[in-house]
Amino acid sequence: MEIKQDLQANPEEKLAEAENDEKVKQEAVQKLLDQLELNDVTKKRLEVSRRFGYSKNLRKEVGFFVIYAIEGVQKEIARRLGLTLAQVRYFLPEEISAALEGKRLDVDLANKRRVFCIYLYDHGKHRILTGNEAVVLAETLRKPERDLSVSELKGQCACPGQAKGRTRIVMSAEDGGKMQKGDVLVSFSTNPNMVPAMKLASAIVTDVGGVTCHAAIVSRELKIPCVIGTKIATKWLKDGDLVEVDATRGIVRKA
Repeated sequence: MEIKQDLQANPEEKLAEAENDEKVKQEAVQKLLDQLELNDVTKKRLEVSRRFGYSKNLRKEVGFFVIYAIEGVQKEIARRLGLTLAQVRYFLPEEISAALEGKRLDVDLANKRRVFCIYLYDHGKHRILTGNEAVVLAETLRKPERDLSVSELKGQCACPGQAKGRTRIVMSAEDGGKMQKGDVLVSFSTNPNMVPAMKLASAIVTDVGGVTCHAAIVSRELKIPCVIGTKIATKWLKDGDLVEVDATRGIVRKA
């Protein structure tokens, strides 16, 4: 419903509203700084920190926009070549270019890459390994398995609060359909496509992330308890586990 309302809203009004909100926030920040009577060095550090956080989020947003924008091109390529969108995403740019010029594409190769592959960029050349070659390289690069016998997970508090609920492992927007109101969303990391699922969560737990990551920002906006940086949540937990999340302390326990 909120998305539908946003789409129907006047863009100029929404932009003016956003600009006004930003102005109000800036005035509030300036008022707080004046009250604290900070020295110039501290003010400079705060400004650098603010700009760093903004730049980091902007970089992520630009990346998400590029993914969104390029999907239309990929769909058109898929239509012209008689492929699925998923298959197109597993071909190198030069392979797609050659196919659009009439060269035959190896569709079986794309399907093998979808099962398991490793992308390499070495001395200006692209390579995608599949099959046993990819498996052997993956084993040499694999980090030692983390101990999953722990009694609780510890991470960083992104938004304080406590919650209890059944876990749902959500690694993509497609997994969001598993979420029911009050479930605990568990993910490696979140992205804008997962927001509808995040709105249903009583708590959010991720493997990775910092205080300016997507999960942290959205959880604070939605006022949902959130623990980030647990490293092994998606392996330690499975769908349906009953857990207690103490985000204030950064702890997750099986109930």
